[in-house]
Amino acid sequence: MKMLQFLPRKLAKNQRWELSSVLFLFSGSELDVFFHGTAVSTISGFKEWDLDSGELVPPPNFSLVWQGVYRSSFPREDHFKHLKSLRLKSILTLVPEMYPEANIVFMKENGIKHHQVSMPGNKEPFVKIPPQAIKTALGVILDRRNHPVLIHCNKGKHRTGCVVGCLRKLQMWALSSIFQEYRDHAEPKARLLDEQFIDLFDERSLLKLARQENWVPRSVGAGHAATGNRDADRESAAMGIKDVDGRMSQLRS
Repeated sequence: MKMLQFLPRKLAKNQRWELSSVLFLFSGSELDVFFHGTAVSTISGFKEWDLDSGELVPPPNFSLVWQGVYRSSFPREDHFKHLKSLRLKSILTLVPEMYPEANIVFMKENGIKHHQVSMPGNKEPFVKIPPQAIKTALGVILDRRNHPVLIHCNKGKHRTGCVVGCLRKLQMWALSSIFQEYRDHAEPKARLLDEQFIDLFDERSLLKLARQENWVPRSVGAGHAATGNRDADRESAAMGIKDVDGRMSQLRS
Protein backbone atom coordinates (compact mmCIF):
# COMPACT_ATOMS: atom_id res chain seq x y z
CA MET A 1 0.00 0.00 0.00
CA LYS A 2 2.03 2.92 -1.24
CA MET A 3 1.09 6.32 0.10
CA LEU A 4 2.37 9.81 -0.15
CA GLN A 5 4.68 9.33 -3.12
CA PHE A 6 1.67 8.39 -5.29
CA LEU A 7 -0.49 11.38 -4.36
CA PRO A 8 -0.77 14.30 -6.78
CA ARG A 9 2.16 16.66 -6.57
CA LYS A 10 -0.22 19.33 -5.24
CA LEU A 11 -3.30 18.87 -3.08
CA ALA A 12 -5.85 21.67 -3.05
CA LYS A 13 -8.39 22.33 -0.31
CA ASN A 14 -11.27 19.81 -0.14
CA GLN A 15 -9.59 17.56 -2.72
CA ARG A 16 -10.08 13.78 -2.47
CA TRP A 17 -7.79 11.16 -3.97
CA GLU A 18 -8.27 7.40 -4.12
CA LEU A 19 -5.57 4.76 -4.44
CA SER A 20 -6.59 1.12 -4.32
CA SER A 21 -8.24 0.64 -0.90
CA VAL A 22 -6.92 3.95 0.43
CA LEU A 23 -8.91 7.17 0.30
CA PHE A 24 -7.28 10.54 1.06
CA LEU A 25 -9.34 13.60 1.99
CA PHE A 26 -7.50 16.93 2.24
CA SER A 27 -9.38 19.61 4.21
CA GLY A 28 -6.83 22.36 3.71
CA SER A 29 -5.10 21.83 7.06
CA GLU A 30 -5.28 18.08 7.61
CA LEU A 31 -4.88 14.99 5.44
CA ASP A 32 -7.29 12.23 6.54
CA VAL A 33 -6.47 8.70 5.44
CA PHE A 34 -9.09 5.95 5.16
CA PHE A 35 -8.19 2.29 4.66
CA HIS A 36 -11.03 -0.03 3.62
CA GLY A 37 -13.45 2.71 4.65
CA THR A 38 -12.04 3.15 8.15
CA ALA A 39 -10.29 6.36 9.22
CA VAL A 40 -6.79 5.23 10.19
CA SER A 41 -4.71 8.42 10.28
CA THR A 42 -4.85 12.19 10.31
CA ILE A 43 -1.71 14.08 9.32
CA SER A 44 -1.90 17.66 10.56
CA GLY A 45 0.01 20.86 9.99
CA PHE A 46 -0.65 21.47 6.29
CA LYS A 47 -1.74 24.63 4.58
CA GLU A 48 -1.72 23.82 0.89
CA TRP A 49 0.32 20.67 0.60
CA ASP A 50 2.88 20.96 -2.17
CA LEU A 51 5.37 18.11 -2.48
CA ASP A 52 7.37 20.12 -5.02
CA SER A 53 8.08 22.79 -2.39
CA GLY A 54 10.38 20.40 -0.53
CA GLU A 55 8.69 21.20 2.77
CA LEU A 56 7.73 17.60 3.53
CA VAL A 57 9.86 14.84 2.06
CA PRO A 58 8.98 11.29 3.19
CA PRO A 59 11.70 8.62 3.25
CA PRO A 60 11.67 6.29 0.23
CA ASN A 61 9.22 3.41 0.53
CA PHE A 62 7.19 5.34 3.09
CA SER A 63 3.70 4.01 3.71
CA LEU A 64 0.93 3.78 6.25
CA VAL A 65 0.64 0.27 7.71
CA TRP A 66 -2.26 0.83 10.08
CA GLN A 67 -3.52 3.51 12.40
CA GLY A 68 -0.48 4.84 14.23
CA VAL A 69 1.99 2.59 12.37
CA TYR A 70 4.20 3.66 9.45
CA ARG A 71 7.01 2.01 7.50
CA SER A 72 9.87 3.34 5.39
CA SER A 73 13.50 3.07 4.41
CA PHE A 74 16.22 4.50 6.67
CA PRO A 75 15.24 8.11 7.47
CA ARG A 76 17.78 10.85 6.71
CA GLU A 77 18.00 14.49 7.71
CA ASP A 78 15.93 15.76 4.78
CA HIS A 79 13.07 13.54 5.99
CA PHE A 80 12.95 14.92 9.53
CA LYS A 81 10.34 17.60 8.86
CA HIS A 82 7.99 15.01 7.41
CA LEU A 83 8.57 12.67 10.37
CA LYS A 84 7.92 15.51 12.79
CA SER A 85 4.51 16.06 11.19
CA LEU A 86 3.60 12.47 12.15
CA ARG A 87 4.13 13.26 15.88
CA LEU A 88 5.98 9.98 16.37
CA LYS A 89 6.36 8.49 19.82
CA SER A 90 8.67 5.70 18.71
CA ILE A 91 10.99 4.59 15.94
CA LEU A 92 11.66 0.87 15.49
CA THR A 93 14.97 0.15 13.73
CA LEU A 94 15.63 -3.33 12.36
CA VAL A 95 19.31 -2.98 11.42
CA PRO A 96 22.31 -3.43 13.75
CA GLU A 97 24.36 -0.41 12.66
CA MET A 98 24.97 2.46 15.03
CA TYR A 99 22.34 5.17 14.61
CA PRO A 100 23.55 8.47 13.04
CA GLU A 101 24.10 11.32 15.49
CA ALA A 102 21.68 13.58 13.58
CA ASN A 103 18.90 11.02 14.00
CA ILE A 104 19.64 10.66 17.70
CA VAL A 105 19.45 14.43 18.17
CA PHE A 106 16.18 14.58 16.18
CA MET A 107 14.60 11.91 18.37
CA LYS A 108 15.76 13.59 21.57
CA GLU A 109 14.45 16.99 20.48
CA ASN A 110 11.06 15.50 19.60
CA GLY A 111 10.65 13.11 22.51
CA ILE A 112 10.83 9.99 20.32
CA LYS A 113 11.82 6.68 21.92
CA HIS A 114 14.19 4.50 19.91
CA HIS A 115 13.72 0.72 19.78
CA GLN A 116 16.46 -1.17 17.96
CA VAL A 117 15.84 -4.84 17.19
CA SER A 118 18.78 -6.06 15.12
CA MET A 119 18.07 -8.77 12.61
CA PRO A 120 19.83 -10.06 9.49
CA GLY A 121 18.02 -10.24 6.18
CA ASN A 122 16.98 -13.64 4.85
CA LYS A 123 19.69 -14.72 2.38
CA GLU A 124 20.78 -18.01 0.88
CA PRO A 125 22.13 -20.31 2.01
CA PHE A 126 22.32 -19.98 5.79
CA VAL A 127 21.28 -16.47 6.90
CA LYS A 128 17.76 -16.29 8.31
CA ILE A 129 15.89 -13.86 10.53
CA PRO A 130 15.57 -15.33 14.05
CA PRO A 131 11.84 -15.73 14.81
CA GLN A 132 12.43 -14.28 18.29
CA ALA A 133 13.67 -11.04 16.73
CA ILE A 134 10.39 -10.76 14.79
CA LYS A 135 8.41 -11.42 17.98
CA THR A 136 10.36 -8.72 19.81
CA ALA A 137 9.71 -6.23 17.02
CA LEU A 138 6.01 -7.16 16.93
CA GLY A 139 5.83 -6.66 20.68
CA VAL A 140 6.86 -3.03 20.14
CA ILE A 141 4.33 -2.54 17.35
CA LEU A 142 1.40 -4.23 19.11
CA ASP A 143 1.82 -2.05 22.21
CA ARG A 144 -0.24 1.02 21.32
CA ARG A 145 1.59 3.06 23.96
CA ASN A 146 4.41 3.23 21.39
CA HIS A 147 2.18 4.79 18.71
CA PRO A 148 2.62 6.55 16.41
CA VAL A 149 5.59 4.37 15.48
CA LEU A 150 7.81 4.23 12.38
CA ILE A 151 9.29 0.85 11.35
CA HIS A 152 12.36 0.88 9.13
CA CYS A 153 15.39 -1.09 8.00
CA ASN A 154 17.75 0.16 5.26
CA LYS A 155 15.54 0.07 2.16
CA GLY A 156 12.18 -0.60 3.82
CA LYS A 157 11.84 -3.77 1.75
CA HIS A 158 12.96 -7.08 3.21
CA ARG A 159 13.29 -6.94 6.99
CA THR A 160 10.52 -4.36 7.28
CA GLY A 161 8.45 -6.43 4.85
CA CYS A 162 8.87 -9.55 6.98
CA VAL A 163 7.85 -7.75 10.16
CA VAL A 164 4.79 -6.21 8.51
CA GLY A 165 3.92 -9.54 6.88
CA CYS A 166 3.95 -11.29 10.25
CA LEU A 167 1.84 -8.47 11.69
CA ARG A 168 -0.70 -9.08 8.91
CA LYS A 169 -0.92 -12.74 9.97
CA LEU A 170 -1.98 -11.54 13.42
CA GLN A 171 -4.58 -9.41 11.67
CA MET A 172 -5.76 -12.56 9.86
CA TRP A 173 -4.96 -11.34 6.35
CA ALA A 174 -4.97 -13.95 3.59
CA LEU A 175 -1.46 -14.98 2.55
CA SER A 176 -2.11 -13.82 -1.01
CA SER A 177 -2.78 -10.28 0.28
CA ILE A 178 0.24 -10.41 2.58
CA PHE A 179 2.54 -11.45 -0.25
CA GLN A 180 1.13 -8.81 -2.59
CA GLU A 181 1.80 -6.06 -0.05
CA TYR A 182 5.33 -7.44 0.48
CA ARG A 183 6.02 -7.42 -3.27
CA ASP A 184 4.58 -3.91 -3.68
CA HIS A 185 7.38 -2.65 -1.44
CA ALA A 186 10.18 -5.10 -2.33
CA GLU A 187 9.97 -5.28 -6.13
CA PRO A 188 12.07 -5.70 -8.19
CA LYS A 189 14.07 -7.42 -5.43
CA ALA A 190 11.39 -9.46 -3.70
CA ARG A 191 12.80 -12.57 -2.03
CA LEU A 192 11.11 -15.95 -2.04
CA LEU A 193 12.91 -16.64 1.26
CA ASP A 194 11.04 -13.74 2.87
CA GLU A 195 7.70 -15.05 1.69
CA GLN A 196 8.56 -18.52 2.97
CA PHE A 197 9.57 -17.02 6.31
CA ILE A 198 6.27 -15.16 6.63
CA ASP A 199 4.32 -18.27 5.66
CA LEU A 200 6.06 -20.44 8.27
CA PHE A 201 6.10 -17.85 11.07
CA ASP A 202 3.96 -19.05 13.98
CA GLU A 203 2.09 -16.02 15.25
CA ARG A 204 -0.01 -17.85 17.83
CA SER A 205 2.25 -16.99 20.79
CA LEU A 206 1.42 -13.31 20.18
CA LEU A 207 -2.33 -13.70 19.69
CA LYS A 208 -3.17 -13.00 23.33
CA LEU A 209 -1.34 -9.66 23.25
CA ALA A 210 -2.80 -8.89 19.83
CA ARG A 211 -6.31 -9.45 21.15
CA GLN A 212 -5.66 -7.32 24.22
CA GLU A 213 -4.51 -4.48 21.99
CA ASN A 214 -7.42 -4.95 19.52
CA TRP A 215 -5.32 -6.02 16.54
CA VAL A 216 -7.35 -9.14 15.78
CA PRO A 217 -10.57 -8.47 13.81
CA ARG A 218 -13.61 -8.46 16.07
CA SER A 219 -15.31 -10.97 13.78
CA VAL A 220 -12.75 -13.61 14.81
CA GLY A 221 -13.77 -15.49 17.92
CA ALA A 222 -11.28 -16.22 20.71
CA GLY A 223 -12.00 -19.93 20.35
CA HIS A 224 -10.02 -20.14 17.12
CA ALA A 225 -6.80 -19.22 18.91
CA ALA A 226 -7.25 -22.09 21.38
CA THR A 227 -7.68 -24.63 18.61
CA GLY A 228 -5.00 -23.10 16.37
CA ASN A 229 -7.46 -23.00 13.47
CA ARG A 230 -5.82 -20.14 11.60
CA ASP A 231 -7.63 -20.90 8.33
CA ALA A 232 -10.96 -20.45 10.09
CA ASP A 233 -9.68 -17.22 11.61
CA ARG A 234 -8.76 -15.80 8.23
CA GLU A 235 -12.04 -16.87 6.64
CA SER A 236 -13.93 -15.11 9.42
CA ALA A 237 -11.73 -12.02 9.10
CA ALA A 238 -12.33 -11.91 5.35
CA MET A 239 -16.07 -11.65 6.00
CA GLY A 240 -15.36 -8.65 8.24
CA ILE A 241 -13.29 -6.99 5.52
CA LYS A 242 -16.17 -7.39 3.06
CA ASP A 243 -18.39 -5.48 5.50
CA VAL A 244 -15.81 -2.70 5.67
CA ASP A 245 -15.59 -2.60 1.87
CA GLY A 246 -19.32 -1.94 1.83
CA ARG A 247 -18.82 1.09 4.06
CA MET A 248 -16.04 2.23 1.73
CA SER A 249 -18.50 2.19 -1.18
CA GLN A 250 -20.94 4.30 0.81
CA LEU A 251 -18.18 6.76 1.63
CA ARG A 252 -17.23 7.10 -2.04
CA SER A 253 -20.83 7.82 -3.01
